[in-house]
Amino acid sequence: MENELKRLSNEIQIEINKIISKEEIEKIRIKYLGKKGVLSTYFEKLGTLPKEERPKLGSLLNTLKKNLENNIETKKH
Repeated sequence: MENELKRLSNEIQIEINKIISKEEIEKIRIKYLGKKGVLSTYFEKLGTLPKEERPKLGSLLNTLKKNLENNIETKKH
């Protein structure tokens, strides 16, 4: 799952860099941060992982989410 999150992080960064309109910002926000978004799916998977893996992957996932939220806010302004 760690490799998946790293790939996802790269994919998100590429999409963020391509944003040219506010509509695209909103589409990316919904795609990744929405209730049924990609990150929500990973947060659900987190609970099924062994206890030893959860803290590290949870931290990675939270960092990814915060970075995405910050990038979206930056692009909005």
